[in-house]
Parts: sequence; structure tokens; C-alpha cells
Amino acid sequence: MTISSKRNNRHAVLIGCDYLMLHTRSSVAFHHLPTQERLWNIECSSFNFAFDSQNNVVVLSPEESTSHLETSLAIWDVHTGSIRHHLTYTRDGLPYEVSPGGLALSPDGRILAAGMESELEALVALWDITDGRLLQTLKTGDNDDITTLAFHPSDNFLVGGSFNNGKVWFWDLDNGHLFNTWEPGCKDRPHDLAFSPDGTILFAGYGFYGLYGWDVKQRKEISKPTGDLWANRVSIAPDGLSLAVGHFGPVGLRTVQILEMNTWRALHEFSGDSDILTGSFSSNGRLLTTMESYGDVSIWNVASGKLQYTL
Repeated sequence: MTISSKRNNRHAVLIGCDYLMLHTRSSVAFHHLPTQERLWNIECSSFNFAFDSQNNVVVLSPEESTSHLETSLAIWDVHTGSIRHHLTYTRDGLPYEVSPGGLALSPDGRILAAGMESELEALVALWDITDGRLLQTLKTGDNDDITTLAFHPSDNFLVGGSFNNGKVWFWDLDNGHLFNTWEPGCKDRPHDLAFSPDGTILFAGYGFYGLYGWDVKQRKEISKPTGDLWANRVSIAPDGLSLAVGHFGPVGLRTVQILEMNTWRALHEFSGDSDILTGSFSSNGRLLTTMESYGDVSIWNVASGKLQYTL
């Protein structure tokens, strides 16, 4: 299982049905939900987060304004609590900073993609996390910072979006070429990108303009949900039959909605009051986490819609 950051300083990742990894601005902690016990904790001030259970690593973007770490990524071993690699990117002596939210791990957990930017340009850097080797860099042609990324689950390509541009870029990882762009035509930008488990549909949350879908094989948009859906965060259920959408409506209306795939029928709705409300499924799809920027993490039973744990 690979989980990556989505422009949020706090992330809650379910490991099975009994464990939860919680990333905050100051640390990463591992909790046993039935007992509410914290099993271990890594102290590291960071704004970006990615986790891969196959390789037992956590990737963080440390915040250290007085050192080079502000431009680096740290790969932590969750078993030993030690750092395996520090990753930095420089060109012509100029250090590149990590873009907020622009972080993703490949489906096998071996490749890390990160949006990087300098005074001159923005790009995506890809590293092999096993040895810290830089593999390649990717560019958009528009020079906008990359703030959301997603690997295709089976084909060797990557998609990215920017907080400053309405486009979604598609890169072929075999040759590093930009082979497609998608721009729905709305005036917002893609806040979040997520593929369906079978890789046939790419979903993009375009804020006030709603949830958009892209047919990967036919390279065209699919019909999207109608109504007042402010889609900022997207998480697909492992069985591909439903998806969770973080809905940021008017003040006082912050929810995560579970929608049935294709029909877009609302199955459940979980409320909250944060500007950074996210939803993330467990690996078996039975549980869903929602959390607030400052406050509780809630774990819900998806089938019943009932609250199961609060942390």
C-alpha cells in the first residue's frame, strides 16, 4: 500500500483495520486503534508525507529553515526509526525546494516523484528510494509548480497538476516525454488527482467546479456528478465501486461524501468543520478516515456509516 500527501499538513493512513499512521506537522506516529495506544513516534517537523508498506518507509519533507533540509526529502525506515537517505536536487549550484503537496510513490513503492521548484523553473524529480539515485526529471512546458501527483496503477506513466494552472500533465516514464495534457476548461486548478484501481479512469477534484473524470484509454472526459459538489480531495475505494470526495462548501458545510461509481449516487456523508477535511479508505475498503486540520481523526464504518474510532 502506498499513500502520498495531498496538500495537507496532517494525514491519517489506516493499516489494516486496527492500526493508524498519523502524520502531523511535528511528527509521524503509529497507533493501535482498539487500545488507542501509540506504539512508536518519529519526531520530524515536515509538511509533506508519503508512506509505503511494502518497503516500510516514510518519506518526509523536513522543515528546517536554518539548514539544507528545507530543500530535501528524508526517507525514514519505520522499523528502525532511522533515515535511509536524504534526497536533494540542485542544478548549476541552485537548490530546488519541494513543492507543497507534490509527492507520490509508485505502486511498487520503489520510485519517489516530487514536485521541485527554484527561482528559474519547476519540474518533477524521480528517485529510486532503495539507493537514493536520481532517475530522471520531468517538465510541463508551463513552468508551474507541481502540487499534486499520481502514478498510474499498472502502466508506466505519471500525472501531475499545479496549484497555479488548470491543466493535468501526463508523462511517459519510459522516455520522460510529456505525451498528453488535459484541461477541463473550468477556472479552477486540480486540487487532487487519483486513479481508479484498474487505471481506466483518472479523477480530478476541481474545487468549486466539482469532480471531473478522464477516460485513460479513449483520452476524453466522462460524465461528472451534478449538483453542488466542491471537490477538493479524492480517494477511491479498493474495489473501485465507490469514491470518497472531500467537499468544501460554504462556511459551516465541510463533508466527505461517499459516491457510487458511475451513478454518482451519494451513499454516505460524514460531516466536519475544517478547511482541510480529507477522506482515506483502509486497504480492504471497510473503514474510512476523516480528519481536521486541528482536531480529531475519525474512523468510520463505510457500510453502516457509523463512527468506529476517534483519535
